[in-house]
Amino acid sequence: MKGIIEKILIISGIALMIFLMGFSTFNHQNRLCTSLNIRIDYGQREFTTNMMLTPDDINSLIRMHFDSIEGKKLKDINIEQIHQVISANNYVKDINVSQEINGTIDVVLTQRRPIIRIFGISGNSFYIDETGTAIPVKSGYPVRVVIASGAIDDRFFEGENVNLFDTSQNSTNGIDYLRNLYKMAKYLDKDDFLRKEITQINILPDGKINLIPLVGSHIIEMHSFDTMDHKLRKLGIFYKKAINQGGWGKYSKINIEYKNQIVCTKI
Repeated sequence: MKGIIEKILIISGIALMIFLMGFSTFNHQNRLCTSLNIRIDYGQREFTTNMMLTPDDINSLIRMHFDSIEGKKLKDINIEQIHQVISANNYVKDINVSQEINGTIDVVLTQRRPIIRIFGISGNSFYIDETGTAIPVKSGYPVRVVIASGAIDDRFFEGENVNLFDTSQNSTNGIDYLRNLYKMAKYLDKDDFLRKEITQINILPDGKINLIPLVGSHIIEMHSFDTMDHKLRKLGIFYKKAINQGGWGKYSKINIEYKNQIVCTKI
């Protein structure tokens, strides 16, 4: 008899728990949305601005597709659809949309972070972000990154996001140069000194590379992207040594192409 009573109590407890959970869910789903909270992570470094999205932009995007969601019942708000709409934006890298117990809808997203801007032979201009994805330039939102210009075939870009390392791009004209430019920008982005000093990369018609510094009237020359990390590491060491010796303005050209040496042309 005692065992039967215990079983009845256990079953009753489980039933009560299920009822309370169901009631709580029903009550939550019938709660009105009290507010829309939007937070954006820009991955922003201290010396630059790379904002291409604002909370107002995301709010307008949601209103355009779903009207105002404040005051609606939570059960009538499809957060999956909101997620899909925002994810389709060219400047959104990652996003999470959630309903909170207090009735708010939270949108937390990470914006793509450009690290280089391309000006190519066909007049196209686009950014490449830290993941190697080409993204369009957004009017009215200037981003301070290194600029690459000159003999760069940019015709593959048609205004929508394209990852340079997608295998479908392997036969695209000029893709190897764009991939190398991305790798160079990635290196510069990680180097605290060179990130601030190198402002432009110019590709010459013969494929050689000139780097334009922020300070000084010299040009930095490379013949190719081969062993690029080694060449840029040498450049960083040279700069720091030249600064310490007061030799910043002595040269018109600094060639970093050759192994274990830097060839300088004096003014």
